[in-house]
Amino acid sequence: MNHPRALAALCMSAAIVLQTACGGADVETSHEATPSAPAQAPASVAITDFGAVCDGRFDNTDAIARAIAAAKRLGRTVLVPAGVCAYGDVIRLDGVKLAGTGDSSVLHALNPNREANFLLGDGAAVAQV
Repeated sequence: MNHPRALAALCMSAAIVLQTACGGADVETSHEATPSAPAQAPASVAITDFGAVCDGRFDNTDAIARAIAAAKRLGRTVLVPAGVCAYGDVIRLDGVKLAGTGDSSVLHALNPNREANFLLGDGAAVAQV
């Protein structure tokens, strides 16, 4: 008896039984194990994860600062979501990139005397805001 052929026939029979038991769902019949992709860490931290409310009125200075600190610690980008995200003090980006989603992401200074964005360190940038 040829064992590889018998094994292949047995595997095919098992796949048919499994497919029938699963209600006709497609069942992978390959003999090789398919490794699952490793979970990807998010590339950014959103200011909304730190309490920001982008309604054009709420002062998000503290939430933005906390998001920047976390992004620096984790080596990620700070995400400004769609909406008008108001802030009342200077935004200090120390080696962190601040990125929005394009024209729909707006940073609005509540205090025109404190509307600056300081870019410090390597990798500091502002994009699509």
